[in-house]
Amino acid sequence: MRRYIGTLPARVPAFPDFLAFLAVFVAFGAAGCQPQLGQCEQNRDGTTEAMTLVIDGDGYPAYAGQALVQEACSSCHNASATGAVRRGAPFHLNFDAVASRTTGPDVADMDAIARVEASQQLIFDHRFDMFRSVEAATMPPGEVGRSAVGDAGYRFLAGGDPLPSITSSEGIEIYRSWLACGSPMVLQSAETEGTGAAPGDPCEGTETGALGDHCYYRVTEPPIEPTWTAIYDRIIVGGGCLGCHDPDATVSFVEQSALDLSDKDGSYAAMVGVAALGMPCMAEGAADRIIPGDADGSMLIHKFENRLPDGGDICGDPMPLGVPLPQSQIDVVRIWIDEGALDN
Repeated sequence: MRRYIGTLPARVPAFPDFLAFLAVFVAFGAAGCQPQLGQCEQNRDGTTEAMTLVIDGDGYPAYAGQALVQEACSSCHNASATGAVRRGAPFHLNFDAVASRTTGPDVADMDAIARVEASQQLIFDHRFDMFRSVEAATMPPGEVGRSAVGDAGYRFLAGGDPLPSITSSEGIEIYRSWLACGSPMVLQSAETEGTGAAPGDPCEGTETGALGDHCYYRVTEPPIEPTWTAIYDRIIVGGGCLGCHDPDATVSFVEQSALDLSDKDGSYAAMVGVAALGMPCMAEGAADRIIPGDADGSMLIHKFENRLPDGGDICGDPMPLGVPLPQSQIDVVRIWIDEGALDN
C-alpha cells in the first residue's frame, strides 16, 4: 500500500477565506475580460469537488483535474519535447511534472516534488488563460493537439468509471472546478503497508481539511505478469495506446501508422515479427515491431523508452503520447519479448 500527500500553492489562503479570495479574482477577471471560473465547490464534509480521486493503471492517485492536465497537456508542454513533438507549445509552459511518483515523505525525492510544485504554481498563474483555451476548444489545438492527448488509464476511485476527456463537457467542468479551487496536486507517494486501511481512506494523523494537506491510501494493483494477455490489458489498453491506434478514437492514427491495436489477437499478429509499415519508420528502415527473444532490438521497446539502444533518436513519436509508461511496465514487456513473445 502507498499513501500520497497533496497541497496547494502557498499564495492560496486556507478555507474559509478562500471564497472571499476567489471572489476578488472573479470580479477582477470580469473587469479584465477573464473567464468566469466560478466557485470552489465545497462538500458537506469540508472537502471540495476538486479533491475527487482518480487512480491510474498502477493504482497511483491524483486529483481528477490534475490527471486531465497530465493527459491533455504534458505530451506537448514537456521540458524534453522538441521539434514536431513540441507542437508549438511555449517553452516556458511545461506541465510534464504534474503527476509525481516519488516515494516520500521519509525518503522523498525533493527534486521531483519541487518540479510538481513548480508546475502547480505555473498552472495557478495561468489558470484563466488555460481555462479559456480549453473552453473555447483552442487547446489541445486542432487534430494534431487532440491526437497528443494521452490516456493513462485514469479511473475514478469511487465507481471505477474512466476519467472523461478534457475535450468533453464533463471533462471541462472537472477542469474548471479544479482550477477554481487552486489546482490541488498530489505530490508524493509513501509505503503504508500494514495499516489495515481501505484504499482511498485518509491517512491517520494527517489534516484533511478542504485546503490542507491530504493523504490517502494507494490502491495496490497486482503485478503485471509477462504474458501477452496481461500486457495487452494493462499496458496496451491501460497505458493509452488506443488513444492513437484505434479506428474509433477521436483522432485515429491507424492509417498513418498501419497499426490497429483495438483487438488483442489482431494486435499480436500485427506486431510480432512484423516490420514497421507506417511512416516515417518504414522509410527509415526501423527494426521489426517485436522481435521474439530480442527486446533491445524491438521497435516497440524503442518507442516506449524513446531511445535506440545506442542512444540515437527513434523514428516518429514516442509511445504512448502524453504520459510515458513507467520503466517497471516497460521491463515487463522486455521480459516477455526476451522469453519469446509468446501468445499467452
